[in-house]
Amino acid sequence: MRAAQLGETNAVLRSVSKHFNVSLAAIYGHSRPHHVVVARQAAMYLLRNDVGLSYKAIGFTLHRDHSTVVYAVQKVRGEIADPNRRMELMKIRLLVASCLLVL
Repeated sequence: MRAAQLGETNAVLRSVSKHFNVSLAAIYGHSRPHHVVVARQAAMYLLRNDVGLSYKAIGFTLHRDHSTVVYAVQKVRGEIADPNRRMELMKIRLLVASCLLVL
């Protein structure tokens, strides 16, 4: 992973954590309450589509199998038609941008 991708990855994870009010430990962890799963899937989607990480790299980062990452990305991609979900992802992207400006 390039240094720029590492910074972006950290920004995405912090932003998702903040937006969903879920700890980073929960995002990295294996707990499966719905609000944690939604946050984790959003993080995987953004890491794939905005940061450009491979499924394998995302899986390694979040301690998941790459097939789990593929499922999460496809699931969120399918939910983008919902304006609320799309707006939610845009809000997270704004948080990411503000995190990167601070770096």
